[in-house]
Amino acid sequence: MAPNDSDNTEFLQNLINVEDLPTLPAIAQQIIQMTMDPDADYKKFSKLIQSDPPIAAKVLKTANSAYYGKAHPAKTIEDAIFTIGLNHLAGICTSISIIQSFSHWEESNLELEMLWKHSISTAYLADRIAKREKIYGAVNFFLAGLFHDIGWMVLDHVAPELISVALMIVEEDGIWSRYLEQDLIGVDHAEVGAFVLDNWNIARELSELTRFHNDPEKAGGLASHACIIQFASALSPFPLPFTTPIGENLSPFNPIDLEASTGEGAHKEMQKRYAKDIKSTKDFTGLSLSMV
Repeated sequence: MAPNDSDNTEFLQNLINVEDLPTLPAIAQQIIQMTMDPDADYKKFSKLIQSDPPIAAKVLKTANSAYYGKAHPAKTIEDAIFTIGLNHLAGICTSISIIQSFSHWEESNLELEMLWKHSISTAYLADRIAKREKIYGAVNFFLAGLFHDIGWMVLDHVAPELISVALMIVEEDGIWSRYLEQDLIGVDHAEVGAFVLDNWNIARELSELTRFHNDPEKAGGLASHACIIQFASALSPFPLPFTTPIGENLSPFNPIDLEASTGEGAHKEMQKRYAKDIKSTKDFTGLSLSMV
């Protein structure tokens, strides 16, 4: 049977007592706040990045990489912003800070590089899909995609023996669901991830999208946005062992105009529609990780 709410709450509250639970670097917190601020501009962002020389150096290195293929090198952070784009640059900087904050954790069952590849590729695809489908709003889709599976990293660290059992189940049955997570672990990774983001005082929209990315219909006013994160995760060329497929029936809050009405059909249709983005996310993900 699935655990009751008190078991769930106890598990989450115990996370606070994990001594080496990463804290959110100040620079990452400031970047996230700025990306959620509709009045922020590239000059403010440039000033913030320049306040952290190591990240500033990596930003310039990123802008001058072969990925962007610029004829003239970026010499300033403002040049880099115009080359990379404010949203992607904010995502790359946040990725660098957060990956470094988890670097003191040793791998247990899940490869950290695999987890970050999935997270960054989901972030990139969520951002691209939202732009292509003209889905706007206050939500930063890149950051939402980046954070969506952070709960797996935490679970693999605090409950490695349970994740080991989970992997055996996936290997034997070839399928996974959040209900299996709740039965086996006591909570699902989305709930754990949202708890960590709340503990970091991350914008509520981001923690809610993390909490409901596999269950969009429960996301209230963010339901259509949660669908985008779910789709991007399913389309990632770097799937996790626990990546759950799109539900049998598409959510009524799905914001994308699709001919397919089933999850499997929608997945195939989106693979064709976003084929170029799926291909380019591999290069972007590799570039982002090379900056860490």
